[in-house]
Amino acid sequence: MSKLYKYFLLTYIVFLTTTIPLNGQSLSLPVEGYSNTFGSAISGGVFLDKDAVFWGFAVDYSKVFKENWIINISFGYDKEFSKKKDQEESIVNTLTPSLAIGYALNKKIAIGVGLGKGLFDDDNEDKHFQFNKNGGWTIGLIGVYSFYQKGPHSFDISGGIERGLSTPETDLTFELGYGYSF
Repeated sequence: MSKLYKYFLLTYIVFLTTTIPLNGQSLSLPVEGYSNTFGSAISGGVFLDKDAVFWGFAVDYSKVFKENWIINISFGYDKEFSKKKDQEESIVNTLTPSLAIGYALNKKIAIGVGLGKGLFDDDNEDKHFQFNKNGGWTIGLIGVYSFYQKGPHSFDISGGIERGLSTPETDLTFELGYGYSF
């Protein structure tokens, strides 16, 4: 990797971590010898700047290109539980597609950045899933560690720090995932 790419990647990561809720962005690390992976994951997390937690799951597809680079498309579901001042607990369900790009540092570790948009949610009077054109954009930094790889199968754990672009909220997310590479 050239010095220009390394400088750009480092600058981009520093920018994201100093200016950047995703709740569902993924990055799968394909098994060595394979360039495609279908994956699924369960996730959970906590918001740092409000009294809220969430859990969810996601499905994704990852493709390796240029040896160590990974592009990932995922679709996640999240259920957020928050408590607002002088109000009952609020529960919001959200469906979020996201796109991430990452770099495999070695066979077991990858880092990346992702962008997601909450397209469907039930944060409305009727509490029914609806398309939300104003759904929040989120961006985040993701790290993945693959702790099991055998044949086309792998299991990994990932963590991320995510920031809402339209709503200034930051969360920490942890994911346990399974991938099938081909």
